[in-house]
Amino acid sequence: MDCFAHFLNSENLEFLNWSSLCGLHLSRLAEDLIIYSSQEFRLVRISDEFCTGSSLMPQKRNPDGLELVRGAAGLLLGDAFSLGSVLKGLPSTYNKDLQTDKELLFRSHDRLLECIKVIIGTIATLEIDKARALSLLDANMLATDVAHELVRRGVPFRRAHHHVGRLVCRATELRCDLRTLPYEEYLSVCPEIGSEEELQSLFSWEASVEQYRCEGGTARAAVGRQLDALSAWLGTAEGGNRLEGQS
Repeated sequence: MDCFAHFLNSENLEFLNWSSLCGLHLSRLAEDLIIYSSQEFRLVRISDEFCTGSSLMPQKRNPDGLELVRGAAGLLLGDAFSLGSVLKGLPSTYNKDLQTDKELLFRSHDRLLECIKVIIGTIATLEIDKARALSLLDANMLATDVAHELVRRGVPFRRAHHHVGRLVCRATELRCDLRTLPYEEYLSVCPEIGSEEELQSLFSWEASVEQYRCEGGTARAAVGRQLDALSAWLGTAEGGNRLEGQS
């Protein structure tokens, strides 16, 4: 039994599975950027370097690079499935069927690297319309923050959730949002809300983001820790590859 040959193909399958997972994440990121760059959203502008014009509409800019990444993800998933299909019916010894892994392995490797290059280039040259993003913010997005404030004041979350839901419905009836909803409406539903000044202080986008400082949170410090951890992991992986190359 050639266990070594079988083990190598297990490694090849593992690489293809990781490649397909990476491709899946890149595809979802590409889809996000395609949506955000659309006329309906206009949150980002993709560089001309990664766009092409339309053969019919002079004003149209097609995010071809991201669309190709999105399409390539399906091919990466297919290659991983293909090798799994080859292996699933084989005995534990070497068989000529295993020669098919080379084409799948090299093809996925090259395709994934191209996808990564496109994503890196797209993000590096991406223009973000901050003013447009801020204009789309709605005070009702902070409804959960109001519920959390009630919890901090001793209200069980189930009741807080119900109270804020009623307030959102009332704001809809009055054609306003939670920030402009009269303070009296808050008092009538949940008198534990605190003073009007304390209530208005909840409607701060920056404060909402910065309050979550735990691991994986949205605060700048928490995001910085995640980036540092990722950078350290990448550095360790690169170092390991260099050591393997020297051995």
